[in-house]
Amino acid sequence: MKGTIAIPHCVHILALFLLSFTLLPAQQWDPIVAKGKMWVSAEADDIVSQSPSWATSHSLRIGDTLGFYGTVYHLLEISHTEQAQQWFAFGLLREDNSGKVWFQTFTCGPERLLYDMGAEAGSTVVITHTTPGTHQVSGSYHIGAVDSIFLAGKLRKRLQVGSGYWIEGIGSTSGLMFSGLEDIAGYNYSLLCYYEDSALVYANDHLNPFYPGCWADVITGFSEEERELPRIYPNPAVSDIHLSFSLSGSDFRISDVQGRDCTSSVKMINDQSLEVGSLGPGIYFLHWNADGKCFHRRFLKR
Repeated sequence: MKGTIAIPHCVHILALFLLSFTLLPAQQWDPIVAKGKMWVSAEADDIVSQSPSWATSHSLRIGDTLGFYGTVYHLLEISHTEQAQQWFAFGLLREDNSGKVWFQTFTCGPERLLYDMGAEAGSTVVITHTTPGTHQVSGSYHIGAVDSIFLAGKLRKRLQVGSGYWIEGIGSTSGLMFSGLEDIAGYNYSLLCYYEDSALVYANDHLNPFYPGCWADVITGFSEEERELPRIYPNPAVSDIHLSFSLSGSDFRISDVQGRDCTSSVKMINDQSLEVGSLGPGIYFLHWNADGKCFHRRFLKR
């Protein structure tokens, strides 16, 4: 009978340890992209003012997974209603094992890097923000201190990015889609509240005195000077806007919050109505001339 070779017990333990190590996922933090998560953010001309000239909110939530040209994503949906009665597809998100979060539009363009939770202090990342009006702004951002914060019963990794932070599992303190952006051209962005499966996990204590219901309303945010201007209704709009004044013979244009011209995306129904259904959800401005003066009026497109 052939002899047997006795394998030391410690070798068995080492082998099991190495096997279990190889089976562990590479990611060492909670994912940002997971079904059931929802973010409520505010946009305003002065984010910490008790009476900003204008302020509005939107909610974003993560939906089911779906395949898109061979890659698995989570559906990202947006709502512009306070009780989130209406949701619209906004884009696609995926997160890889290195902590990078990628955003994809439905136009089949290149993916846009939104987060890199594996970035080290002192490094630079190039990320792209996609606004509720679906306009994209890219920039290079410096990673400052990398530390931890105890939040919702857990010690979470935190990265300083520009003047804001990325928090493990939650994303940017500027809002999910504003991963390095707090202020651009006088427009300010901030995360108000974050939910998991309808439970409140994070509330921005610095801003809650100004937005106690985790919401901002663009209608009530108008200044007194703006209230005296001719009206646009309905506001928010879905398909058409109607004007309490005539655009007949006037030069007019529509722009988004970045100042980009969107006039070609609207159609004049008559001299007091415009079709705006092709505009993406977000804030827009109607500019027109009358009696030698320039006027501007803001409206929200759902």
